[in-house]
Amino acid sequence: MGKTLYDKVFDAHVLRSDGGDHQLFVDLHLVHEATSAPAFGELLDRGLGVIAPGHTFATADHVVPTRAGAAASGIEKGMVEALAQN
Repeated sequence: MGKTLYDKVFDAHVLRSDGGDHQLFVDLHLVHEATSAPAFGELLDRGLGVIAPGHTFATADHVVPTRAGAAASGIEKGMVEALAQN
């Protein structure tokens, strides 16, 4: 039996396979402050880096207050700072 469309796309984007784990090339990677820290922490724990940082775009759009004059504080401020660092 031939490959499925999923298999063809998957195979065309595999950068690294290691013990059942696969790292795939994605042409556009969007991140935000709410999940940035755990995702980048996982990369660090596994000794991996971002393969194409020029294809990664980040935006703080989940915990930033929208009221005039309001600013993120506490946990929210930490999330935005971690996003900037990552």
